[in-house]
Parts: sequence; C-alpha cells; structure tokens
Amino acid sequence: MFSNYSFQCLEPCKEFWDLKKNHCQNFCEPLFPRKNHECLTSCEFLKYILSVKQGDCPAPEKASGFAAACVESCEADNECSGVKKCCSNGCGHTCQVPKNLYKGVPLKPRKELKFSELQSGHLEIKWSSKFNISIEPVLYVVQRRWNYGIHPSEDDATSWQIVAQTTDERLQLTDIRPSRWYQFRVAAINVHGTRGFTAPSKHFYSSKDPSNPPAPSNLRIANSTQKRREGRLQMDLKIM
Repeated sequence: MFSNYSFQCLEPCKEFWDLKKNHCQNFCEPLFPRKNHECLTSCEFLKYILSVKQGDCPAPEKASGFAAACVESCEADNECSGVKKCCSNGCGHTCQVPKNLYKGVPLKPRKELKFSELQSGHLEIKWSSKFNISIEPVLYVVQRRWNYGIHPSEDDATSWQIVAQTTDERLQLTDIRPSRWYQFRVAAINVHGTRGFTAPSKHFYSSKDPSNPPAPSNLRIANSTQKRREGRLQMDLKIM
C-alpha cells in the first residue's frame, strides 16, 4: 500500500485529523474525487500508525508489578503514555514497555544538512541517509523554525512547523525570505516508525536583498487645501 500510494497519502496525512469524526476522508475525497480507494487506504493507514505504536509486546510471562495485574487497563496503544504499548499479560491488558523498539525503523540522517541558495532565490536543502537499509519506503518529514533579528536566536524562534514530506533526500523551498534566521530538522519514517528528528541544523540566513515594494496604484486625491503665503501658493494634498 505505502509504495503504491505514498504520494496520495501525503495530502490527507499532512496534519493530524480528528479520525473519530472521519475528517480524514471528508478532507481527502473532495481533493481526489476519482481516487476514493486511495483516500480510504491512506486514512486507514493513518489510523493504524496513530493507534499502533512501534515495537513488539514482551512475552506475557515477562510482565511484573502492575503490568502483571489481571485487569483490562487499556484497549489500544494510544491509551498508553510515552512509548508504552497495550500488551497482554496472560489474564488482562496493561501498558508495558515494548521490546525491539527500533526494529526495522530507519536511521536518522547522519550528516549535517547542506544549504544551497539558487539563482532563482529558492533554497535547496540536502541530507544523507546512505546508511539506511529499509525494505519499506522511507518518508522524510522536514520541519523549520525562524526568528527575526541581527543574530540567530532559538529562544525567540517560532515553533517547529512541517514544510514538506518527501521520499527524496533533497528539497527546494520557494518561500525563503530575507532578514530571517532559519533552522531545519528532518525525521526518517517508515511503516515501522521513526527515531525522531535530527538535531536542529545550523542557522541559514538568506543573502538576497529584500525585494523593492511595488509601485503605488489606484491613487486618488481624498482632500486638498490651498493657501497663499508670502506671494506663494501652497497646496496640501491627501492621497489615498
């Protein structure tokens, strides 16, 4: 599914929708009216990855303490805190620390992100994941934050925002603005899960000068006054 529909899956999966109210399909189907199957498959995949955490449940006989209690304290992984999964202990289900947490999960990109400012004004970002050995397709999620000012500042930066999801190890951004200090980070994700985001990149500051503002248009005179002073005519105009 993921290899066939990875790009269709990106649209409904860009944000975390309220799946209980079926918002995922309501969002997807108007965008892809002739791809109902892809929307259904994508939304089911999203439900799965949000409800089933990565890792394997330990053997029931390994449970100890409250995890071994004969109670039904959970029904699904998303009811458990942190990385814990809802696992059977032989006579009930409790939240337990999984084994093989990163089995099959792709590695984080290993090298520092590289920035290239193109003549077009676009910013190209590259990263390397050549050590990733994953049978399943790997999706890269790219986030950024930025701050104004003479110097870079993480304290004054915006919150992290997703700017792209791609299967390539490079990305071009067209909305980079002057006078901003940007930071980026990347997460590698497959059907088994993720190891999280890389450390924030070094700051990037565009070398491009701000564009000139457009020429005024649709001007009209809202008010005018005339005064004669010392033999000279003075006119005050209010332009809107």
